[in-house]
Amino acid sequence: MRLLNDFDRQNLNDASIPVGLVGSRERQSRDEALGLLCNQVGAIYAQGKLVPSDPAKACHFFSQACDFGNAEGCANLVIQYLELGRVVAEADVSRALSYLEKASSAMANARVFYLIGYSYDVGRGHAADKTKARQFYEQGAALGNLDACKKLSGMQLAGEGGPPDHAAAALWLQKAADAQDGQSCLYLARLYHIGDGVRQDEQKANALLQKACGLGVEPACVLLRQSRR
Repeated sequence: MRLLNDFDRQNLNDASIPVGLVGSRERQSRDEALGLLCNQVGAIYAQGKLVPSDPAKACHFFSQACDFGNAEGCANLVIQYLELGRVVAEADVSRALSYLEKASSAMANARVFYLIGYSYDVGRGHAADKTKARQFYEQGAALGNLDACKKLSGMQLAGEGGPPDHAAAALWLQKAADAQDGQSCLYLARLYHIGDGVRQDEQKANALLQKACGLGVEPACVLLRQSRR
C-alpha cells in the first residue's frame, strides 16, 4: 500500500526520476517501462484485491499507461468506459481508441478489434459508424472473439453496416454456439427452423433449442415445452 501511495505522488513526466522493472530481462525505454507500470497499478486498483477497489484511480493510471504508449493500458481504459460505465474523460477515451485503431493491424488482438467495433457501433468514444463497426467486428470474430461473433452475426442478419448475409451470420452463430453461448444457440435454432441462411433442419433446430435451454436461456425452454404439447 505504501509503495502505491508513493507511486501516486510521483510526477511521472519528471525525467530525473529513475524507472526500472524488477525481474525484467528486456531492454525497455523509459516510456515503455512507465506504461507497463501504470497499467499494472491501474489493474491493482481495478481488481481491488491488494487494496480497496478505486475505479477513479484505475482509470487514471490506465490513461497514463496509454499516454506512455502501452496498448494494454489503452484497452483497459476503453473497457472501463464502454463495458463498466466508469467516468472517463471523452478526450482520453477517444485518444485511447485512436491509438488502438492505428496499432490494431500489428497487434492481432481479437479483444481490441471488438472494442473498436463496439465503440463505432454504439457511438461512444467515436461517432457512430455501422460500416466500420462491422469491419472491426469481422476482424475480431476471425480472431476468435465471442462477443465479436455475436455482434457481427446480428449486423449481418439485419443488414447493418453492409448487405445482409444470413449464411455468414449462421456460421458466426455456430462458432458462438460451439463456445457454449446460449443466446446464439437460440438464434441459430430459429435459422434452422425456417431454413434461413442454412438448409432447413428441424432436428438441428431442436438440438440447438435443447442446448440453449440447458445453458439457461428460458425462451428456448418455453419453445421446447410448446413443441411437446
